[in-house]
Amino acid sequence: MRRIQSTGQRPDATRQQMMRELRRATEVGDFELHYQPKVDLRGNRIVGFEALLRWNSEVFGSLSPSCFVPLLEESGLILPVGSWVIEQAIADYRQLTSLGLNVPQ
Repeated sequence: MRRIQSTGQRPDATRQQMMRELRRATEVGDFELHYQPKVDLRGNRIVGFEALLRWNSEVFGSLSPSCFVPLLEESGLILPVGSWVIEQAIADYRQLTSLGLNVPQ
């Protein structure tokens, strides 16, 4: 994943642009969830999933969550994005179970 700068510091202009893009992404739903299985190695079975928030910005490309989650927290956008994450994870779970898949809770 690409970072804005290797030092982790963002110039003010880039930071302001990223904040504008995050607001837009929140309004239009540009975030995605990717699921990572949690595996019980003793039983060699999937026991759950971890939802991972991803943002592939039209302006900045694919960014590490460490680049945008602190800005979401700082701006208060973490609340609507967090609500979306929960709603989307529930919707994805329901869709998978409606297809007859045995998805751990």
